[in-house]
Amino acid sequence: MNQTSPGTVGVGTKANIVRRQGNRRVEGTATVTEYQPDQSAAWDVQFGPFLLRQRVEVAPDQGGAATRLRLSIETRAKGLVRLMVPLLRSRFRKTMEQSLTRIASFLE
Repeated sequence: MNQTSPGTVGVGTKANIVRRQGNRRVEGTATVTEYQPDQSAAWDVQFGPFLLRQRVEVAPDQGGAATRLRLSIETRAKGLVRLMVPLLRSRFRKTMEQSLTRIASFLE
């Protein structure tokens, strides 16, 4: 992910995103739609006909000894691709679980 808009991160910040899906390289754009430091953030990610509305919330847990992370993703698609979205949801979930596991390992 590379920020393409000037300034610090906040509502309206834009970025280019590059992902690997198998052997394919997939490019998209992200736009921050909500940003409250140390509390929550949301962004829309567009990959061709796919729109992912993502939101994350963080909150202290276990008396401050841990942090609770809550991630929600809403998936939409345009055209005939929208018929495939229900079939891809389990794959999206698996990918996100792998990403969260990777993030957790960096934080430990």
